Amino acid sequence: MIRRVLFFIFISFFSFGMIFSVHAESNNTITQEGTVFNDVVKEHPYVDAVSYLRAQGVIQGYADGTFMPDQTINRAEFLKIVMGTLDPKAQGENCFSDVKEEWFAKYVCSAKAKGIISGYEDGSFKPDRNIFFVEASKIVSKAFALSTSAGSGQWYTPFVKALEKKKAIPVSIDYMEKSVTRSEMAEMVYRLKAGKVTKASKSFAALSSKFPQISSCDELQEKLKTEDYRQNYRYGRVMYSMEEAAPSNASTSFEKSVSAGSEDSASSYSQTNTQVEGVDESDIIKNDGKYIYMVEGKTARIFEAYPPESLTAFDPLSFPDPQFTPQELYISDGKLVIIGTTYFRESNQSSEKIAPWGFAPYQSRTKIYVYDVANPSTPSLVRESEFDGNFVSSRRIKNHVYLVTSVYPSYYILKDHPIEDVIPQYKDSLTGVSGQVATCSDISYFPRYQSPSFLVVAGIPLDSTEGSTIEREVYMGASANTVYSSLENLYVSLPEYNYDENVRYDMFAPSVMEASTSIYQFKLVDGKIRFSGRGQVSGTVLNQFSMDENGDDFRIATTTREGWSMRGNTLKNHLFILDRNNLETIRGKIENIAPGEQIYSVRFVGNRAYMVTFKNTDPFFVIDVSDGAQPKILGKLKIPGFSDYLHPYDENHIIGFGKEAVDSLSTTEGVEFETTIQESNFAWYQGMKMAVFDVTDVSNPKEMFKEVIGDRGTTSELLYNHKALLFDKAKGLLAFPLTVAEIKDKTSHTGSEYGIPTFVGAYVYKLDLTDGFTLRGKITHFDASYNYRYASYNYPFQKVIGRVLYLGDYLYTVSHGMIKANRLNDLGQVSALQWEVVDDPWIGYPGIDSTSIDSTSAIMTTDTNNTLRNNDVKALLDAISEYSIDNSGALPSSIPSTENGQVAAVIGNDASKGQADFCSELVPTYIAAMPFDPTAEGAHYTDCSDYNTGYTVISIDNRVTIAAPSADSGETINVTR
Repeated sequence: MIRRVLFFIFISFFSFGMIFSVHAESNNTITQEGTVFNDVVKEHPYVDAVSYLRAQGVIQGYADGTFMPDQTINRAEFLKIVMGTLDPKAQGENCFSDVKEEWFAKYVCSAKAKGIISGYEDGSFKPDRNIFFVEASKIVSKAFALSTSAGSGQWYTPFVKALEKKKAIPVSIDYMEKSVTRSEMAEMVYRLKAGKVTKASKSFAALSSKFPQISSCDELQEKLKTEDYRQNYRYGRVMYSMEEAAPSNASTSFEKSVSAGSEDSASSYSQTNTQVEGVDESDIIKNDGKYIYMVEGKTARIFEAYPPESLTAFDPLSFPDPQFTPQELYISDGKLVIIGTTYFRESNQSSEKIAPWGFAPYQSRTKIYVYDVANPSTPSLVRESEFDGNFVSSRRIKNHVYLVTSVYPSYYILKDHPIEDVIPQYKDSLTGVSGQVATCSDISYFPRYQSPSFLVVAGIPLDSTEGSTIEREVYMGASANTVYSSLENLYVSLPEYNYDENVRYDMFAPSVMEASTSIYQFKLVDGKIRFSGRGQVSGTVLNQFSMDENGDDFRIATTTREGWSMRGNTLKNHLFILDRNNLETIRGKIENIAPGEQIYSVRFVGNRAYMVTFKNTDPFFVIDVSDGAQPKILGKLKIPGFSDYLHPYDENHIIGFGKEAVDSLSTTEGVEFETTIQESNFAWYQGMKMAVFDVTDVSNPKEMFKEVIGDRGTTSELLYNHKALLFDKAKGLLAFPLTVAEIKDKTSHTGSEYGIPTFVGAYVYKLDLTDGFTLRGKITHFDASYNYRYASYNYPFQKVIGRVLYLGDYLYTVSHGMIKANRLNDLGQVSALQWEVVDDPWIGYPGIDSTSIDSTSAIMTTDTNNTLRNNDVKALLDAISEYSIDNSGALPSSIPSTENGQVAAVIGNDASKGQADFCSELVPTYIAAMPFDPTAEGAHYTDCSDYNTGYTVISIDNRVTIAAPSADSGETINVTR
């Protein structure tokens, strides 16, 4: 409450200062005679104009020595500047119903008398209203007696064209109805008054176009210099940009498998689980029925996988660029496409420059290698391409890969480098082309953009024919966030946060914003790319499944949020249907779905949309989208838990993958604090949940089958990455990687406790509409003796299964260091291949060696650097956990080692909160903590017992001693390992 009162006091003081400043302008107070204002830095794009008008006595600024160049200007202020330039002795008053004897009256009335303005039909002038560019163009044109010619078009057409002829339209004016700022006003008047036009000017055509192009390098340079000022010199600036079947049919396929014709390949094999049939998505692992391809650390690997008896690893691929890190790949018609990232660092000259980034610390580039794998044992590199910028996403349609990257321009170098050095560069080994992705005049831009990022969409042909060029489209003012693609169109969505023009860059402004999503559409035809439209809807999307194209409709689901604090948030969900041939047209919509909740998953299947929202139950909505003009909710089902991912089983059944949940109000402990924060009830998520929803009766959807795996802490990559799912309806096969956590003692279970890991691997199910989910078996790459209890800190990530796939009658599981082949009919293991892991895995950081030790004889030791070895950590946990489990029923937690050789050991299950910094940070499942130094003499410990944590843990001479609480008998229990 105190902070809130202070905040309002501060805001009130700040507001008073603003009022005082406006009053000072009203009295024409000169603050710094003969000098520029203290808030108009030399880097301001319109500093010359402001300085000129100041020297002419046209503008005086505010009493505090500021001019506020980037604030919008109202109609009265604008006329004061214009008329002050032309008629310093302006006189007049009482010329409009809202213009009497105010400080601006003489300027307004003088302008009326000269026929420059006429006011509104109701007899008012509205002096306090911000002036738009089209209004300003009329006033300026008449005031300076510019030549105008009558003609067709809008009322403002002749005035804007008159300014165009005089090159008096600043490049920061991007659209007709833009509110003019004080510095833009100064620039317009300066260009007309001084007659010194050396900068680029906007054209009528550009201001009239929905998607204008940059007219020249001069214009691009001016735009970027303006952005340089906004981001680096403007006081309190904040950057709010954020940097992802036939088209007329349902955009989802129910089965993902391919038939193979080769005798030495599997008769059928699984493919990556994708959103749209015929639109392939890159992944970390692919197969072609005989070979398995995967990215691994700094390399890529190829395995002969079918038949499983011939499971063989070929030599890893080594890339020409040592800085390259592969991220994803495709395999298509004997071509292996590997997409990843490379960096150029100034101190590293081993990477050839394709752009002059030597003056920057580092720069990210997206690189594509295309290999001919007709002979997989000796892949042949046929194409190497790279683009400046960050890799966002890609799709493969037939023989073309479409790539989306985002480049934030280094406009700060323009002082010393030409504009061409800022334009994104690319290089292609096949055609020998190296240079700019586009020329200045080939770059289009989006009016009202919030970020100057370049959005690059490229079409890369996979054939090796010389002259097969890479098509590119480049747009300024749009980075990329989420990508969806149909067979005909690629859509890039970008969240935008709309602020008041006057406070957008003000660090003291209230954090209230309106979030919206812009959708950019690109037409795809045989590798050629053409930008074809832009639309905008309120709210933000969850992921690619929030978007869909069907026939002439583009469907999108969003969530809006009112406010950003923990208190009083209002969440609302919406579904919009846009005309895909004109994304600016919203054909139909449903707004305010499940207020107070947010979207957790969406899936469009033909004429239906399925949406899951969540707060403490799972409303599963069935929505009719057959009529794009009138979408409607047909039915809904409320059940515990939620679905993170929805996958169609058939036309009337949907599979949901997510989490089970329990209402917090049904528990008795650990709820009060969270409920106070939320000011409402909520739910604790639990184990992983699978469900089959029957939507045959659309008005009454049912949860037909349900399966819950493990307890809180159970997770799967499938919950955030659909590519981790293997599903084949015809085979009744469903499999995915999984980490299972379980709570052994649930007698006092409140819902907030996490279980401990008991399994890491993959679950394989049989799924049909008769018996539902039937667990057929579990596959793991861990040794049978591995103790999953220590998985949270001592994790061999190379053994975590990343993908499950099938080739013919065999199921393959692939981890970072192993492939296993099992029979599909009984899951019996046929073969396994293990290799040495050199680089980091794709899912995390290198795991700690989990060599098992004899816990009865392990000794705590240190190496020469006084750092605990991995086995020492395990031995310490062995000792503590044995005591904890045998004596108190508590479970051990993670024990990370530190550089100075200490280990924070935490045990127990009922800590109080809010006492000392270290002890109070312990979550409710912990009761003691200890830094452990095995070389220290005597006791070295942290005593949390004074803070009701229950136990004190002490180390003495390589022994672990756990002392019982003083409230007990005081007996000390020594556990030595």
